[in-house]
Amino acid sequence: MLQALQMCLRQNNAEFTAEDRMFLHTFAPAVVNFTLWVIREAAKSGKKRLYFLARDGYYMYHAARMLGIEDIEYRYLKLSRYSIRSAQYHILGDKSIDYICTGGIDVTFEKIMKRAMMSDEEALNIAELAGYKQRYTEVLNYNEVMALKPVLLKIPVFWEILSTRSEQIYPKTVSYLRQEGLFDDVDYALVDSGWIGTLQRSLQQLVQKPVEGYYFGLFEIPDDMSKDRYHAYYFEPCKGFDIKNIKRKAHFANSLFEAVCSAPEGMTLGYKEENNRYMPQYSINTNPNAVNICRNMWLIQCLIEQYIKITDTISIEKLITKQNTDDITDKILSLLMGKPVYEEARYFGSYIFCDDILEHQLQPVAARLTKEDIQNQRIVNKALIIKGIKKAKIHESAWLEGSVVLGEKAGKYTDSQNIHIAGELRHVRAYKYIIHIRKALKKK
Repeated sequence: MLQALQMCLRQNNAEFTAEDRMFLHTFAPAVVNFTLWVIREAAKSGKKRLYFLARDGYYMYHAARMLGIEDIEYRYLKLSRYSIRSAQYHILGDKSIDYICTGGIDVTFEKIMKRAMMSDEEALNIAELAGYKQRYTEVLNYNEVMALKPVLLKIPVFWEILSTRSEQIYPKTVSYLRQEGLFDDVDYALVDSGWIGTLQRSLQQLVQKPVEGYYFGLFEIPDDMSKDRYHAYYFEPCKGFDIKNIKRKAHFANSLFEAVCSAPEGMTLGYKEENNRYMPQYSINTNPNAVNICRNMWLIQCLIEQYIKITDTISIEKLITKQNTDDITDKILSLLMGKPVYEEARYFGSYIFCDDILEHQLQPVAARLTKEDIQNQRIVNKALIIKGIKKAKIHESAWLEGSVVLGEKAGKYTDSQNIHIAGELRHVRAYKYIIHIRKALKKK
């Protein structure tokens, strides 16, 4: 891969911008390596079809079509957590609350109602019934979001609207999945970025048969799902105290990965019937990162073309079985995500992101935080704020390491400032290590 990258840079040197080179040295090799791993694992297990899930699977889908072997069919499935869960709610009943009341960045009662498909009028009515009308747009911490579950469970009108709406959406969603072959008697698997594996569970419930998936990384998977059907490339759910696995998680920024590795189209909101076909309905706006994403796709294609040239004496099938690429990806992503330099934080941190299932309140993936905001993210300060002992608000960033490096300035830093930044990055890593070590110890 390194040789292919060097050839690519030499051949297109005049065409590449500084931002192009940053992408080529970081995300492009990671995407190609992950795609090679997926194809290898799918071929070994006899898979006949791979579904790359929108939108995180966009780069990988096109990469697979260039790199893939003929025995496997590659398809791009247009969906989102919102489009699938909207059809699933009436099946889940009360268990839907676990999807609706989840944590995130700047979660409000209003945002929770959007997840539940409520109109503004319906949401305000439910807010009044729940006693949240005065706090409708107030940011809620994780404990406050969890405390909403029993409150909403006791509001009949909320569940009546949710169930009725979901039941109306269900037939078109299932028809789209059937049209795309998910009900076929074919050995297939999903390909996605990953993180907690709930979309696979949702699809499995809708198609009513076991589904398998390949993922870039998995922090955890649902307790009621078979672990044998989840396959992770870069990191996986804790299997005891695996320091290599923990380190990769602590140096990883999944929100940054999602922001950069996406597709130019807007989010899939649902499905409609059109000329005897079921078509995705997209949000009004395209992806705000669409221009960068299209450029990045071209860069990946340039890299793959060079990769194929230098390996043309070896069949792709043989090449795939010999590849061991996760260590290369580790070296690339650990530095970028855990210890970015200013130029990387500035460029990749400017990608627009929203961590919610609906794209409301979009913001740069590396939010601009004050010195106080950053210090409030330290382990002790954060714990005191969450418990209400320290009176302050925690302002989140989807890529905190990027926010730390950007700070409040827009230029180069002095030596003393660099020392301060390095110290804050250690605090960020320490917090992540504690989180993942605790989870690992619980699994022992």
